[in-house]
Formats: sequence, C-alpha cells, structure tokens
Amino acid sequence: MKVLVILVTYNGAAWLNTCLDSLQASSVPLDLVVVDNHSTDNTLEILQGYPVDKLFDLQDNLGFGKANNIGMKYALEQHADYVLLLNQDAYLRPDTAERLIEASQRNPDYFVLSPLHLDGTEKKLDINFQHYVSPQNCKDFLSDLALQAGNLRDVYDILFVNAAIWLLPIACLELIGGFDPIFAHYGEDNDYIKRVRYHGYQVGICPKAFAIHDRPQRNDFAGDAQEKQTLKKLKTDAMIKLKNVNAPLGQSIGKVYGKALKGTVKSIFTLNLPGVSKQMKLLTFTTLNLAEIRRHRRISEQPQGYKEWLDMQL
Repeated sequence: MKVLVILVTYNGAAWLNTCLDSLQASSVPLDLVVVDNHSTDNTLEILQGYPVDKLFDLQDNLGFGKANNIGMKYALEQHADYVLLLNQDAYLRPDTAERLIEASQRNPDYFVLSPLHLDGTEKKLDINFQHYVSPQNCKDFLSDLALQAGNLRDVYDILFVNAAIWLLPIACLELIGGFDPIFAHYGEDNDYIKRVRYHGYQVGICPKAFAIHDRPQRNDFAGDAQEKQTLKKLKTDAMIKLKNVNAPLGQSIGKVYGKALKGTVKSIFTLNLPGVSKQMKLLTFTTLNLAEIRRHRRISEQPQGYKEWLDMQL
C-alpha cells in the first residue's frame, strides 16, 4: 500500500522539524512529497535532513490549493493508494495515519477523513475544530462522546473540517480531483467538500485518530470576528456560496447580492463610509467574476472535470 503525504511549505522552519519527525514515527510507511511555495527562510535546508521522496521547489508562491494540486497530480501519476494532506504546522501521532486508513477501508463512501484536531498544547481541541464538531455541524458526536465514550463510531459525518489533515483515497482524486484554482487562498477546502458531496460521497472525522494543529488559537466564528471581516474574507465567502454546486446559481447570487446590499444600507445609516466602500467593492467583484464562476461550476459538476485544473499548475 502506497500512502503519499503532500506537505505544502512556505517559511515553515518554526514547525518543520516537529512535523517531519512525526511522519518518521508513523506506524505505517509514508512517502513524502513536498511542494515549497518559494520559502525565503531555511525551510529547504531543514528538508535536506529528511527523506523526501519528491520535492517541488517552486519559484513563486502559488498558495495552498494550487500547490497541493501539484502534489495530487504527482500522486495520480505514482498510482498512490492514499493521499494525506498535511499542513506544515500540523503533526501526526504515531498511529494517526494507520487509524485513518483503517477507517477509510471500512467506510469507502467517505472520500475525506480527518482526525480530531488538538491545539499545540495537546490538552484541548483546536479552537475552530471545536466549532466543527458542534451538534449542528457533527450530529451525535458530542452526545456519544459524553454518554458512550467507550463505544464511539468509526466515523462521524461532519459539515466541514479544514484541510490541515485530510486523508483521501485515490478514488477521490480520480473523481473529484484537486482544489479549484479560482480560490487564491482560503475557501478551497470548503469548496472541495461541497464537490465531494455533489458527487455522492461523504466527509467525516475519525474520533479514535488524533493530530495536532499548532497554530494561533483564534476563534474565526466569534461575533466580533464576523463583524470585522476584511474585504478579502467577504470575497472568499461570496465565492464559496457562488461556487456551491449543490445549490442553484440563481439562488446563490440572490443571497450574495442581498447580503451585500443589506450591509451597504446598514453602513449608510451608521455613516460608515469604509463599510459602504467595502460592500460596493464586493458587489463589483461578484459581478465581474460571474462568468468565470459559471465556468468553474460546470467543471465541478463533471466527473474528472478537474483534469483541466491539474494540468494548468505546471
């Protein structure tokens, strides 16, 4: 069995030794493919001290999704059985990959599986992962954890889990492909999950597998964080809604425009001129990108339509 880890790096020296050491301690053999987004620190020097099966040393920073697509295309060419996407600030426990693979083999209808994400202290769940496993997003998990801790299911269906640690069977790549390059940075994993579901497969977490996501513990779902959304974040959220192939495009357009117009009116009445400007820029961005969004939706709806995206990466 060939399990290929795709590790996208960018100035990751602070985490890289811990990340790579965790791969070497894995209870199942892991082949490592690194796609470096033109790091300017000593990331490449650190990598020289570890067994890297394939290194793509890019001359530009392509971002998370496009860089992962390079690794995914390589995995298809190498006939891997599984791909494990791993952030540079994420670390596996020795049995993480093994438990994910076993769960995947028993549950082949799950195309994306992720372990429980701990924070850097390993004493708590990652703060955003706590939101992912809330009752409205991950049915029955918390109830079973509290009342049937010794009898948890293999897998729990989850609305969303970020791509910091994802196990994908090669069948997923063959059907769904890579991340949509229409997303410059952020949103690509949310879109990927929607495409998986569109094609009839599921996304889940494995409660008996653990990994560490050693990132700043910032709550992206808190009220004040939502109020202070940057224009970039608003554009990403709009793009996620408009690219969602599980919803009619006309309905999604109505929601995006309606929310932006509501935000504009609110900003006008509160004399928030920067807010008005932000909402108007969002409306302009959405209008100018609708034709491209339609094209990418058509690609997403086609089995293996992704090949166009993978081929454009190199």
